[in-house]
Formats: sequence, structure tokens, C-alpha cells
Amino acid sequence: MNTNTAKRTARIFEFLKQNTEWNEAFQSDGYRRGLWHCQSTDERLTNLLHNAVNSQAKPDMTLLSDFWRSLHDMDRKDINSLSNFTAHLQSQLAPKIDGVGPWDRLFHALRAQPGWGDKTAALFVKETIRIHRGPKRLHFWTDANRLAKPPITSDKVYLPVDAVIKHVFRQIGFNGANFEPINRVLLPLYSPDEMLVWDDLWFWGFFTQFANGSTRTQGWNSDKYWGQLGTQKDVEATVKRLGMRFLEIVG
Repeated sequence: MNTNTAKRTARIFEFLKQNTEWNEAFQSDGYRRGLWHCQSTDERLTNLLHNAVNSQAKPDMTLLSDFWRSLHDMDRKDINSLSNFTAHLQSQLAPKIDGVGPWDRLFHALRAQPGWGDKTAALFVKETIRIHRGPKRLHFWTDANRLAKPPITSDKVYLPVDAVIKHVFRQIGFNGANFEPINRVLLPLYSPDEMLVWDDLWFWGFFTQFANGSTRTQGWNSDKYWGQLGTQKDVEATVKRLGMRFLEIVG
């Protein structure tokens, strides 16, 4: 990473850190709408797993079918905690890397499952941490509340790199703007809790990009903002102003 890219990366992080309340409110609203109706912890877990894989552009239903069948057949004791769920996944298909902490182990155990992968596994881990830092009504694992409590130490939390985030890193001159290179650079520089701040990059990138096939252009996308249930419509002008400041940093 050259000096200019490193400086812009640091400036983006400072912007995200100063404005994290916007994505926090947006995501919290999504978790509430997506999980509040669930009648059990099992249902909340299943809904969140489906939400993660359905974030893929083209989820492979055939590959994923084995995962869903395995989930359905799990004993209750294998579902009720992060540690048990991870151990069950590892027994089904051992990952190549074990991981340095409970969240890292969950990431590697999930990414090894048919139909999953890096971004999807990282997304589920990130959402699980955020959910277990929020209202208890949405929790689903008995041990995750303790393990999600900040600060998270001796562990790794990965940035779920999708097309929106790839575009931002390409704009600032990042070589190989994909999941592995981006996380390889960020992980040594930022703590697990700071990597959760980096996840806000999707919010600002999503609402300041226009996609036309494989081509992306930048600018405030008011149509996207109004098309999302969780956005605060009465303060669009404020969010737009911050979005344009974000684009000044990205360049």
C-alpha cells in the first residue's frame, strides 16, 4: 500500500469512526424488523443465516441444501451456543484454519461449508456480534452476549467485502481490492472492534454509488436512500452532506 493510499485509508477510518451512529441505526432497524417476530432462538439463528447467504448475488441453492439439511438435523445442544455451533460445523467439514478466537473459529468453520465463502461468513459473524450487543429479545446464543461484549480481544473480525466496498478501495488506489488482500492489510492495523467500525464503509459506499452492470459511478444516490426501509428520511440532507464529504476523501 503506497503512502497516498495509506493516508486516504486512515482518513476514511476517521470519518467512519466519527459518524458511526448512522449505520448503527440503519442496521439496528434491519435486525429488529428481521428478527423481532421470531418465536424462538432457533428461528432467529436460522433467519440470520438465511439473511447472510441471500446477500450473495447468486446463492447456489444446490450447494446450500446440504447446509440447511444439516442445520435442521442438529441437536438442540448444538444450536444453543456459539461454541457448540462452531464445533458442530467443524465436525461436519473441518476448516483448513482453526482460528485464533471464538469469532475467528466461527468464520473459518462457516466459510468451509458448501455454498458459503469469505464474505458471507464474515457478514454473519459481524451481524451476530452486533445483534448480541443489542436488545436481548434478538439474541440467540447463550454465550455470545459475553463474547460480543467490547472490547473483543485475542480474536479476529473480518470486513465483509462486497462489490460496494471493493469499489471504494479501488478508488483509493488499493491493489487487489478483494476480500483477502483488503483484510490482510486491515487486520494488523485495527482491533476487532475497529473492524466493526470499518463495516460502516458499506453504508456510505452504498448510498454514494450508482451501479450499471459492472460499471460504478459516484454521487449521492437519493433513490437508493428512499428505497431502503431503515433510512431516516427526514434527515436525508444531513446524511447527503456527510456522504459527499465521504466522497471527497475517497476521491
